[in-house]
Amino acid sequence: MKFHKVYLMLLILSSSLAFAGTDVQFLEEMTMHHQQAVHMATMADKKLSSSQIKKMNRKIMKDQKKDISRMAKWKKALSAGTTTAKDKDAGMNMPMDMSMTEMNNLKGKDFDAKYLEMMSAHHGQAVSMVQKYLADLSNPNIKSFAEKTAKTQESEIEKMSKMKKDISGQ
Repeated sequence: MKFHKVYLMLLILSSSLAFAGTDVQFLEEMTMHHQQAVHMATMADKKLSSSQIKKMNRKIMKDQKKDISRMAKWKKALSAGTTTAKDKDAGMNMPMDMSMTEMNNLKGKDFDAKYLEMMSAHHGQAVSMVQKYLADLSNPNIKSFAEKTAKTQESEIEKMSKMKKDISGQ
């Protein structure tokens, strides 16, 4: 793992802050990822035809907005006096613009099914992100948040899979 000079100074000054860079990087990536989900959910909310899917979508929006606020507070506290390397593509692995345009042309059950497919894939990326960072997270609150995020997203993926089967009649 490459350390910036700032990280080396922090290592000497405080072992509790030595690994804040990994925690902050995770928070930055997960924040961007959640913002993308909120954007998709906001757009979808107007077009979803299923009340059950719309209810789940609104819960996703509410929960992820709350998470974004919580992560911003942690990030601010942890990054005081530090710098982190930013991965410009972090949390943005999904070709959202193309898929969102494609979704705009769909209606009814077709739209609902595509939304479920996209949000499930997006949640899967969040779970992968947690797996990528979990062992290196040092802040117990952030580590607990990451674990809870993965469990929540996995549970929602299962629910969305069942909803998609219901839509397709399988």
